[in-house]
Amino acid sequence: MKRREFLKSSLSLGVALSLGRAEVALSADVPDLVVVKGEPVRATERAIDALGGIGRFVKPGQSVVIKPNMSFASGIDVAANTNPDVVATVVRLCKAAGAKKISVLDHTLAAAESCLELSGIRAACNKVVSNCVHAVGDKRFYSEVKIKGAQSLKTTSVMREVLEADVLIAVPKAKSHGGAGVSCTMKGNLGLIYDRGVFHFSSLHTCVADLYSLLVPAFSVVDATKVMTTNGPGGPGKVIDYGEIVASIDGVAADAYIASSYEWFGRRVKPENVGYLKEAAARGLGRIDIDAMRISRLNV
Repeated sequence: MKRREFLKSSLSLGVALSLGRAEVALSADVPDLVVVKGEPVRATERAIDALGGIGRFVKPGQSVVIKPNMSFASGIDVAANTNPDVVATVVRLCKAAGAKKISVLDHTLAAAESCLELSGIRAACNKVVSNCVHAVGDKRFYSEVKIKGAQSLKTTSVMREVLEADVLIAVPKAKSHGGAGVSCTMKGNLGLIYDRGVFHFSSLHTCVADLYSLLVPAFSVVDATKVMTTNGPGGPGKVIDYGEIVASIDGVAADAYIASSYEWFGRRVKPENVGYLKEAAARGLGRIDIDAMRISRLNV
């Protein structure tokens, strides 16, 4: 059975997806987390290389969806969206790996055209692969999915292109969030569904964990070059130049590192203080025990 046929069959039964991750063999040589400090392009390249290289995740002929934050009509200095150079670097590496189709997708909160223009992501990525960046706001492009084992978000409408892709890559922005505390890989999945309003009428943290149990990226590359530590997710807020890229095959672990390493609304927190991270760890979706992880720290 071809992968897409398997996915369609699985979706009808509410089986969780792990796009691209099932094909990736774990290796004792690969760290749990990679933290690279330096110029965004080189740092992104080095982080992915430290995870085993893009060829470990993307094979020739595969279709890839890259999910950045590009939901706000603002530029790099506001730090609400992923740095465009980081996103474009991931696109370039996927192209070099032989990906048949590469799509950079988000369901924007602000006006789509303004977000794509002002974030700089469309312009940067189109230099690598033309017409690959899209804001998906039309319900016709979504399919209803059951989430097996969900505690609150039992069903949701997911971008059809995500469901049909071979590989999902998360390229979120590390930033604060008024409701969730911290927004990163797991919270970023909300940009892949049609109706986010339901999250405000049930447990936000439980819903975030439910959605992540369905949409697990092959790996996560977190943009912590500039971090909005207050008044997120849209800002303007306090922005600190940390100059880092954080990467992991475990998106929960990446988020746990982000949560514990930077200040949020003027204070430091532990991963277990973030509700969706605590729930994700309890469900076995990923790790939050930062002190026990193998962390590779690099400078470029």
